Amino acid sequence: MKRLPVILIVICTAAAGFPANLPKKYMPVSEVKRGMKGVGRSVFRGTKIEEFQFEVIDKVKNAFPKEDIIVIRASGQDLELSGIAQGMSGSPCYIDGRMIGAIARTWTGAKIAYAGVTPIEYMLKVGEPGPLRSAEAPHGTIDPAIALATRTIAEAEPRSAPGDGRAASLQPIRTPVFVSTSSDLVLDILAERMARFGMVPVQGGGTGTAEGNVRLEQGSVLTVPMLLGDVTMSASGTVTARVGDTIFAFGHQIKRAGAVRLPMATGSVVTVIPRQGMSFKLTVPLEVVGTITVDRMEGIVGKVGDPPGMIDVTIDVDRTDLGEKATYNIKAIDDWDMTSAVIEAAVGSAIEAMGMMPYDHTIEYRIEIECDDVKEPIVLENMIAGTGGRDTLPVLMRETAFPAALLNRNTIHRVSIKSVRCGVKVSNGRRSAVIQSATLDRNRAAPGESVTIEVLLKPFRGECFTRKVELRIPKDMPTGPTMLEVCDAATAFSHARNGRPHFFNPETFEQLVSSMRYYEHRGKLIARLATNRLGVAIHGVELPSVPNSMMLALRHPRRTQSLSPGASASTSFTQTGWMITGSHRLPILIGPARDSGGSEEQ
Repeated sequence: MKRLPVILIVICTAAAGFPANLPKKYMPVSEVKRGMKGVGRSVFRGTKIEEFQFEVIDKVKNAFPKEDIIVIRASGQDLELSGIAQGMSGSPCYIDGRMIGAIARTWTGAKIAYAGVTPIEYMLKVGEPGPLRSAEAPHGTIDPAIALATRTIAEAEPRSAPGDGRAASLQPIRTPVFVSTSSDLVLDILAERMARFGMVPVQGGGTGTAEGNVRLEQGSVLTVPMLLGDVTMSASGTVTARVGDTIFAFGHQIKRAGAVRLPMATGSVVTVIPRQGMSFKLTVPLEVVGTITVDRMEGIVGKVGDPPGMIDVTIDVDRTDLGEKATYNIKAIDDWDMTSAVIEAAVGSAIEAMGMMPYDHTIEYRIEIECDDVKEPIVLENMIAGTGGRDTLPVLMRETAFPAALLNRNTIHRVSIKSVRCGVKVSNGRRSAVIQSATLDRNRAAPGESVTIEVLLKPFRGECFTRKVELRIPKDMPTGPTMLEVCDAATAFSHARNGRPHFFNPETFEQLVSSMRYYEHRGKLIARLATNRLGVAIHGVELPSVPNSMMLALRHPRRTQSLSPGASASTSFTQTGWMITGSHRLPILIGPARDSGGSEEQ
């Protein structure tokens, strides 16, 4: 069968504004002509840099505003079979020994391997990094109010992924991210999380061993380790140029975040995997040799030398269903935007590495996070019970990543996470129960007295059982008929969100941490009595039962301030060991205490 040549399209931005003193070894797009032949350099197996050939077909003037396109045809190194592969981003292209730029872009949905080259003059102009949380970053922060109210970052961040909904759009070649996971489910969840960065998770993590001295040079593999240790995860691309100890690579952004501090490592290609969609280089990291400091649209820039710090992550897994325990020690990138995603991947991979969860199961977890700016660790504990891992594992992964995401990406204060410890226990059997009915020990109580509610619970595929919860009536509770409620954690949390809106809209970092520590454990059976006392919060500080005169003063028409209304409630709970769902309301009369003879006290 006759092989058709691969056609590559090289995108070179017009020379407007590029340095007049561009060294002779670099060729500006204005000098590129039809019919010119050249070579590109990349690694296709191991660490050996090899060449492929191309011929210039033509230039398309102003394909984009003030940008030209150079069309080339490539051959060699089995490119006729694979086309341009993910991981080739940054591969330098030369004509007559002069570099014109780096392969970086492609068209979505193209049947032929079209690609674009970021001009070297633009890559060299990346220069000094901007602010750490650059305005370039489209997904930089999350809203604490939304995140705290939903206990997830999903509703607080954009959902769109680069290229979604755009036909035949020119975009950066997706960056392959290799993950040492045996779980397709973990990979699916990670794919959703990493899509907005233009990254594609690939099963096949791990690390390699270099044969001899491998250094970063033009055409060599550059990897970005995101997880190191017992679970690995790394992105892969190619070095475009090296100027002293400064490395220019990829030809496009990792996540377009401006200034970053990410590990920079050498790497080795296991092989190129040809695919109908887009091929990729199966790559493993070798040795961390420096730090990536700049991440912009034109490429990434790194410095050979000391690597950045990473977060210590420990995952303790107790698989009581298997009678096995394991501890995973991991180093995770310290990045305000991606740390939570890699923690998700680590937790899911660690659990699934010991085998699939039983069909009916219960998960109990505990997260402990230590930060530089918080004296006491932030600790969260909860449980999830369900049927089928596809229902419960995504919830576990989201909830274990939530604290790191909110700490790193909040809009109030920049935080440095030192360590994360996550303990997960998986048990046979779905320990969930629904509230069937509730009975009060009496239908009348005086302020200051306690009442007992007996609750009938119906477990999943089991016989009903009862639990009791006691609730003390506040001493200043107004008299008269009212309603008492027994409910699950989700219902109680919803009441708290409505009654204390200021608590979920923190104004200071201390309030943010306090709000993070507030949650309702799913194993709680909660009794709740609304007191009907109205209060107010000023800049997040609660003032319960504020007199009307003070409310009028606080709401002075000539004064503006952060003022939030609130409503108080008396609550109590009993821990059941079962994931409770449902709620029931009971009428109760709050009245004066009775004397021993049964008459009301005067």
